[in-house]
Amino acid sequence: MSRILAVGTALPTFRISQTEAKVLAGRHFGSRMEKLKRYLTVFDNTLVDQRFFCVAPEWLLSEHRISETNQIYLECAKELACKRPCSVSTGPA
Repeated sequence: MSRILAVGTALPTFRISQTEAKVLAGRHFGSRMEKLKRYLTVFDNTLVDQRFFCVAPEWLLSEHRISETNQIYLECAKELACKRPCSVSTGPA
């Protein structure tokens, strides 16, 4: 049976404010969404102050294949997992 042995926190390199995330989403989806202004109000009501990304915000503004995006995400996840050493207990949970 699988069990969780440890939990840790590590954050990606790129941090942007919620306001910057709203602007970025507006630029990214601008011409592709009919009711964009209405959808962007979600950013005002989430109680989120900042967001973290594995890539620079500018990277998100251009088109990328899903395979490329997934590969970057996996590499970032592996890197973050290795940054936080965990103390592991092998005793009963």
